Amino acid sequence: MGEKSSNHGSSMKYVDLEKDDLWVVANSSWVLLACVRDIKSIGSLYRLCLKEGFFDIDITYVGGNWVWVGFSSSIVCGKFKQSERFKEVFKEFKKVENNFVENEILAWVDIEQGGCEKSTKPCVGV
Repeated sequence: MGEKSSNHGSSMKYVDLEKDDLWVVANSSWVLLACVRDIKSIGSLYRLCLKEGFFDIDITYVGGNWVWVGFSSSIVCGKFKQSERFKEVFKEFKKVENNFVENEILAWVDIEQGGCEKSTKPCVGV
């Protein structure tokens, strides 16, 4: 990550991306962005997809409550979006476009020792 000054004197942070860091989408009708209703469901999406008969898929976390889902064809992608079960799991589907921005920030904290007592104060284990 780098930092540079803007014309107004404030600094802006930026990230340099290499060609290998980018996803190439040959056919945008084979992929979609999906927003889960409950962030905890992301960990079980593959299992749910297999249970619902979707075997040849690729799921990638992209930020916030959003995942990138890739399919073997546009027909499979359409069936996924129309599935009543997935309408319960996801609150929104978006077509993949080059201007997608996730504004929600989540912090993933791995607590290795101890734990947090029930409290009204914020608590983070170290």
